[in-house]
Amino acid sequence: MKRIAEVILVALLLTSCRSGDLMTIYSEGEPSQAVTTEEVTDTSELPVGSLKLVSLTKTVAPGKTASLTVCGLPNTEYSIVVIYDTSESVAKGLKAKYSDNNGEVSWEWRVGNQTKPGKYPIEVYSETEKISLYFYVTVPQTEE
Repeated sequence: MKRIAEVILVALLLTSCRSGDLMTIYSEGEPSQAVTTEEVTDTSELPVGSLKLVSLTKTVAPGKTASLTVCGLPNTEYSIVVIYDTSESVAKGLKAKYSDNNGEVSWEWRVGNQTKPGKYPIEVYSETEKISLYFYVTVPQTEE
């Protein structure tokens, strides 16, 4: 009976979450473990409640807004951490939120004007699951 409930939960998660754009995401570990993905098609090895990336601002200039949407368990509290250099971001939009009835939860935050160009980690987690990603801050555009 437990296995049937797990299969039903995975089916609900997969049908309630829309796929994101083609992008490179990184699992916990080195960038050599990068995976380019559009959508998870083989779900047999995913744990129940596995977080799925829906959308992510891949690159953003200092002073602009970044956003992230993931899909996991419905009505679950998720936290987000963005690390710039060696410190955790304190941007107003990076607070814990509850996912909706479909399991989706989104964040938007402003990247500071003085943020250096580079690759920065993002981690979203709940009590039972997490996903680790990266995004890039670009060189600021100069107006001519």
